[in-house]
Amino acid sequence: MFDLGLLSLGLASLISSIIGRFFSVINLGIKIKNTYTEETQALCRELKQVLVHNSLSQGVAQFSGYFAVRGSILIASSYLSVDQSASYALTLTLFIVLSTVSTTVFQIQIPSIIDLQADGNNIGSARLLGVRIVTGK
Repeated sequence: MFDLGLLSLGLASLISSIIGRFFSVINLGIKIKNTYTEETQALCRELKQVLVHNSLSQGVAQFSGYFAVRGSILIASSYLSVDQSASYALTLTLFIVLSTVSTTVFQIQIPSIIDLQADGNNIGSARLLGVRIVTGK
């Protein structure tokens, strides 16, 4: 739209992440106002502060992670031809997709590992973690 090329895709991803976080905070604020007791409202306000802080930290981490992984594409496009940089960008994107798909099963098990850890079952959580790392299942 602004003739930015591939940079527009990255900027759109960044903007969508920021907008998603913004609406999540607003939605939480509306839910806080709809609670009835003062104690519940105080707990919700405290939770909102923690969530806002963590969301901002996560946003900064996503922003820096995005440029750490895909920043090389911008550098490559400065020094390589269009065909070479497009080929590099496509290859990098395919590897990122493969990496994301391969870690999905492990990420699904993280709540179970945390639950075992919270229950004090360190042996069970270590066993589940070890099985997931070794087998990928």
